[in-house]
Amino acid sequence: TRQDRKTLLSYFRDTTLERKEKLRRQRARHVRVRRAAFGRELDTFFEAANARVPETSVDLVFARADERFSSLSGPRGEGDLSQLFLDLETETRRELAAIDERHRVARPRGFGLTRQLQRDWDAYRLERHRLEQDVFRPAAPRLDELVTNHATRVRADLDERRRLDHALKNTSETQRKRTGSLQRETRGELTQLQERVLARTRAGLTALEQAIRETVSDFERTDTATLKGQDLNRMRADFEERILTVADAQSEQLEQLREQLKSVATADSTDSVELTDALEEELEALRERETAGLELAQVGMALGIVHHEFSSTISGIRNSIRQLSRWADANRSLQQLYREIRTNFDHLDGYLTLFTPLDRRLQRRRVQVAGSDIHTFLADLFGDRLDRHGVELRATPRFLDATVFGFPSSFYPCFVNLVDNAIFWLASRRDTAGNRFIELDADGDALTVADNGPGIPARDAEAVFEMGFTRRPGGRGMGLYISRRTLEDVGFNLSLDPYEQSRGATFRISPSVENA
Repeated sequence: TRQDRKTLLSYFRDTTLERKEKLRRQRARHVRVRRAAFGRELDTFFEAANARVPETSVDLVFARADERFSSLSGPRGEGDLSQLFLDLETETRRELAAIDERHRVARPRGFGLTRQLQRDWDAYRLERHRLEQDVFRPAAPRLDELVTNHATRVRADLDERRRLDHALKNTSETQRKRTGSLQRETRGELTQLQERVLARTRAGLTALEQAIRETVSDFERTDTATLKGQDLNRMRADFEERILTVADAQSEQLEQLREQLKSVATADSTDSVELTDALEEELEALRERETAGLELAQVGMALGIVHHEFSSTISGIRNSIRQLSRWADANRSLQQLYREIRTNFDHLDGYLTLFTPLDRRLQRRRVQVAGSDIHTFLADLFGDRLDRHGVELRATPRFLDATVFGFPSSFYPCFVNLVDNAIFWLASRRDTAGNRFIELDADGDALTVADNGPGIPARDAEAVFEMGFTRRPGGRGMGLYISRRTLEDVGFNLSLDPYEQSRGATFRISPSVENA
């Protein structure tokens, strides 16, 4: 009947969804473990890179090599001395290669990266490129120069062709070992895969044979002498259904297994893995974007409501204070209370007035925004907080004389966000106590905001401008993202100068190329 078909389809749909959800949870657990391991590898790399461990390790290797080469002298036989030079050079190259390998991270395959991991991976590739250009590649000619200088000092006759042959053999041996290790691991995975496939195939056939034997056994124990017509047909259908149910389930599993093996065996298998990674990364990005968008929408709605209600409340308080002034004029005992209320209200109203330049609706015309006005605005807004944390807000003559043409509502919030962040990180850094400052400066057409805080390492240089990224406890990760987007809309760029260990962060507001 139609109702039976609906019930059956609903059962099939629920069963399929349950099985897919189970598979999704299993994969999510597996991927979560691998992502966590990958994240720890990147953390270890950046900790070492920020502490300049690769540079220090390479310098130590050269220092030891220099001492050992210096200990070689000429009394030995010429052949023995040349061999010692070659052996020591080979050993040094191996030590340098080991340092290179220790600071290398391989991107795992078979799952997509979250936005955070993708940021870290991009930052890793940039930092790794810097290490290769500045540390590891220059090590080879540096070692050649060291060997040549010491050989000249002791007048050792080094056969350059023999040195080259020795170096090539050493490199070939190292890479053979590396490739051989990967080959053994690949063969091991293939063996395990083969065993799992065969086990699943045998399990499927065993389950089917078991179902057939049980069905036949039940049939042989059934008395069919008293059954006629429809009863016999019904019994036959029931027995066949038992066998078909098991057969269909096992066939479906084996077909899925076959398709998986076919995808691995085809020439496009690598593309399918990359496609899976790309789809997972897109899914993770969409999830994070949705969460951030909802959070931003909630904040915006809440601020709109609060702004409306607060404006109405302030207007009511202002009227009430005017009325209270008449009572205070007539009653001396109320005058002191009135003055205190009026002073506190004026203080609050002054803070609210500071935010007038931030309202785009009240600032619909582009004007010349003076650096001196920005400095005064920031000093008034953050004055109490700067004093509380012992932070000095500086402005150079270049900044005070500078101007930018645009909406005040586009520039003021950006400076507010930059100074707010700088104060927080300066206050959290103990080693700058007594010498904490934020400096506003101008560099050509650009305005800069610099501090002497902990700075922002290369790993986070671009991430700080992404929605939702923050290392500030309790932060939302919206300020710099919104500031950059707002400035882009009016033809300006917000960027971060390259990280230097001895300096804090320097943000730069400059005209975009088409607006320059």
